[in-house]
Amino acid sequence: MLRFTVCGVAGMPHFLLPLATDGVSMAIDPYSPCPGGTGKKVKFCCPDLLNELEKVQKMVAADQRHACLDYIEQLEARYPNRSCLLTTKALLQGQLGDVDAARQTVDKVLETQPENPVALAEHALLAIDKQGAHAAIAPLQRAIAASQQQMDYKVFEVIGVLAQSLLAEGYLAAALAHAGLQMRINPQDEMALRMMVELASSRSVPLFFKDIPAPFDEGPVDDALKDEFAAALDLARHFRWLDAAQAFGRLVERAPKAAPAWRNLGMLRAYVADDEGAAQALHRYAALDVPLDDAVEAEALAQLFDPAAGEQVDLLFVDIPIKDFEQLQARLSADRRADALSSREFHWDEPDQPPPRASFWLLDRPMPASGADLANADVPESLAQIYLFGRETDREARIEMSAYRDQSDSAKALLAEIAGDAVGPPASEEVISSTPLVQRALSWNWRLPPDMPLDRVREFTLQRQRQALLEKWPKTPNPALDGKTPEQAAADPALKVKTLAAIQVLEFTASVEGIDFNELRTRVGLAASSEIDPTG
Repeated sequence: MLRFTVCGVAGMPHFLLPLATDGVSMAIDPYSPCPGGTGKKVKFCCPDLLNELEKVQKMVAADQRHACLDYIEQLEARYPNRSCLLTTKALLQGQLGDVDAARQTVDKVLETQPENPVALAEHALLAIDKQGAHAAIAPLQRAIAASQQQMDYKVFEVIGVLAQSLLAEGYLAAALAHAGLQMRINPQDEMALRMMVELASSRSVPLFFKDIPAPFDEGPVDDALKDEFAAALDLARHFRWLDAAQAFGRLVERAPKAAPAWRNLGMLRAYVADDEGAAQALHRYAALDVPLDDAVEAEALAQLFDPAAGEQVDLLFVDIPIKDFEQLQARLSADRRADALSSREFHWDEPDQPPPRASFWLLDRPMPASGADLANADVPESLAQIYLFGRETDREARIEMSAYRDQSDSAKALLAEIAGDAVGPPASEEVISSTPLVQRALSWNWRLPPDMPLDRVREFTLQRQRQALLEKWPKTPNPALDGKTPEQAAADPALKVKTLAAIQVLEFTASVEGIDFNELRTRVGLAASSEIDPTG
């Protein structure tokens, strides 16, 4: 097994600092590994550059990047194709914003040293900047594989940058895996620690993900698969997730019922931001002969990863011309099915565009005069939000309406009824975002009278949550259940695991109070989950 060492402690990586990045300049030790990632000691790689490398280090520490870049280019004429110069040159070019030049410099190193970990890490960093986090996975994985007994600080640093980028792009499992890798390498790293703590404490992060990175399944497997399985597992334990995923992928092709291999494949694909591939592998694992709890947990993860299980409802932007602005505003203000936005609700974030002259919610029923004695079923819900813009230099007066596709026809019809001939027919329509179908079934957008007592609001909220979970959700077609409703799927033995998993996803992701999810299980016809004995 690959073992890293720091200060002589087995199991941790040794960091090589090619440049002093904290403003402190130190003499370069001739017996230190080459900062250019050659894998050799400086004494045996570039002894003729010791003084020059110290000068480069001092200039970088003093943040003299332009001067340092000029100096390196002068040195290149005397010392061509030296990776210790080229990798620092690429770093400086990237910091100064010349990404294309930095990429060319890195490529020059990789032409002769294709497994140079420092150059590969810089390649990954440039890929994040130009193509996004996903494009950085492969070169960083190669850099980790090429690090052997010691890891250059540049490789370690890029692991953290990639973790942040993966999180920003929505690859939550991969982000957690990379942050967790940094924590295993250096538990004192502040950025990795902060990221892990924030994600672990966030209520928006599903509980399933808070165990990532998770231990790999060690088997057992058939004797005929033991060597191949052990080799793939060894790659995974060495953080060579991409190579390990490919190895487990080859294994399950030959042994499609090897459950541990499918589970490992699913987790490894998640770690390298292949969420769709992770879902496919975990679906397969859950369908095999494994304990029910393991199958449900794997299927729940698969549903969270699976884009096909997240059918979306589009949020539409509709442009409607205004023929008579004053008449339209008067009609909307007089109709209790149009509720004006209050000043605290209205926020305008378009500095290059004048704000609307008025804005309203379109409601499915008239706003009650008072909420004191209002029943929950009589609370109006919003169908759409509309902004009224007056005539501008280059545009006619118009309404900009946002509404979900499943309510847009009702919203257009209501607006036409209220506005009459003060507006024209819709001029254009475009999709501006989307929301998962199941999430739509569990949400509502009501408009409460301003005098509604707070205790009634809380009471109504709990009632709506119960109604959404226990009445609406069981009757809503769910893509994760092959398009069936949970009530229909629960009656199908082939969909039992998927239905239990869908409920578990709700239990761990829905922000609700006072709901017993065993009540939901029994409502759809499934057995209640038993309590866990903590002593066991």
